[in-house]
Amino acid sequence: MNAMPHVAAFHELHGALASFSEDSDSHADNLSPLFDRFAAPDVSVRFVGQEFMLARDLKGLQAVKEYFQGTFLPAFYGALDTTKPVHSEPPIFMGSHDSEWSAVEMRGSATTKNGKPWVNEVVLVVRSNKAGKWVEVKVYMDTLHLQTHLLQAK
Repeated sequence: MNAMPHVAAFHELHGALASFSEDSDSHADNLSPLFDRFAAPDVSVRFVGQEFMLARDLKGLQAVKEYFQGTFLPAFYGALDTTKPVHSEPPIFMGSHDSEWSAVEMRGSATTKNGKPWVNEVVLVVRSNKAGKWVEVKVYMDTLHLQTHLLQAK
């Protein structure tokens, strides 16, 4: 089993998310080819959270892409002040070549549209198939922090 292709995938994901602009469609355009390349058609993605406005259980690559383009990215990037710097730290990887599971920790900071500091931390736990494609992704975020900023941005 080779879970380490996630390293390359998440470096590319990090780069796509770090190329900040107010246009969430451009982020979706950047992410769509990455999803096509790294995720299995039957991928399952779970945004973990209780009473969290962005919590979801998604089944299938098309559902994941539609959620990112139509819901997650517009909410996420819509809360940020595009005139201020956005910083994204290099991802930290955990995993081994002999496990189908790996994890990545990502952290970024920015300023919200109402001038408050934003520090977003997320851990993704990923299971890959024998071909190295993602078949299961669990996304763990600071849901209260994220939801507070998203609601204040409305």
